[in-house]
Amino acid sequence: MIEHGSRRVRVLGATEHPVQSWGVQQARNLLMDLGDAGTRAKFVLHDRDASFTQAFDAVFQAAGIRRHLMTVLREYEDFCNSHRPHRTLNQACGCR
Repeated sequence: MIEHGSRRVRVLGATEHPVQSWGVQQARNLLMDLGDAGTRAKFVLHDRDASFTQAFDAVFQAAGIRRHLMTVLREYEDFCNSHRPHRTLNQACGCR
């Protein structure tokens, strides 16, 4: 897993044959590790690999974590266009 904001990498585990129960346990382990570190996830993004099952997503949903790519992309778009200064615009934001 990669934490987007800090770019911190967390190795959850490795197996040659990931089954649903293994993936769900890795999700639970991640949430416990984040809790121990005093932080939490806001969003979870993953591809459509078969190892990311509904049970895997349910672990995060139960913790109040959303999984919605368009929400994250819109937040990023808003940040880039209205909050982040651009060198080519003399440090002005990209807003009109």
